[in-house]
Amino acid sequence: MTDVAEGAAGEVAPTVSSSRLSFWADGFATMAIREPGAFEALVKQPYTGRAIDKDLPRTYADEAMFSNMNGDAVARLRKLLCALHARQGYCQGYNYIAAHLLLEASVEGSSDEDLFWVLAAATQTCHGMWSETMPLCQLSVAKIDSQLKARHPALAAHLSRHAVQSVGEVARPWLLCLFAHPSIPQAWRTWLWDLMAASGAEFTAGEEDQARAHVALAHAQLAVVAIAIRLEARLLQITDASELQQLLGNAWSESGGDDAGVRDAVGDMVRRHAAEQLPGQTESKPPESSLRYRR
Repeated sequence: MTDVAEGAAGEVAPTVSSSRLSFWADGFATMAIREPGAFEALVKQPYTGRAIDKDLPRTYADEAMFSNMNGDAVARLRKLLCALHARQGYCQGYNYIAAHLLLEASVEGSSDEDLFWVLAAATQTCHGMWSETMPLCQLSVAKIDSQLKARHPALAAHLSRHAVQSVGEVARPWLLCLFAHPSIPQAWRTWLWDLMAASGAEFTAGEEDQARAHVALAHAQLAVVAIAIRLEARLLQITDASELQQLLGNAWSESGGDDAGVRDAVGDMVRRHAAEQLPGQTESKPPESSLRYRR
């Protein structure tokens, strides 16, 4: 497990020997699937498909790191995705997850092999997002909508009357890349992965992927609800469907995620929501480290 040290006001910070990527690796039980020498063997397998190469130009195109299609970052991204394809296949959304990990690696200097196993573990844990009928995605959409309706019925009713899509449906593209979507600012993407990883870390290696995925995503789903509630005053003033859609689609950037205080406020809301038991709901408490992680 990644070591954490308790700081002021309950803040949890990693020790000198830890890193955010190792924190994520722990949360998705990377060591349970990591095989010595497997990454090198997978990289050597030829990729003859076209889906990955079609997705590369539209993966974080606005990020300077990925702006040069002949550059090292894009070559590393392709390498990770082709190796993942050789191991378990490829689905759209994997490209954003891999690029998100590479951005974090640009800060920490992690190896491609380390990144690959986090990518493989996260997509394997949450495989229900992309499998036939996408059961995990459908369930997550439904849970977001039911949580919002239970906690803020006036906002849910307003959106039901005027919006084209529910908050859960707006969140579908975010879910399909485990919140590594380019419409989510990097500060929020990192925060959400801290949240999911800390939740998943409550499980021991070997426990079912499905159980780990449900707990990790439960707190991310609450974060989506918290973001919508944070925008409630603005949303209630809008009755135009396209304006509502635009504000909801840009909810993370509109919520001021570059401000750590905003992220802490949303984290506190997630904590309160997780502690409040709704009828028929089983207890689910986010771990302290998920809400105030610092590098």
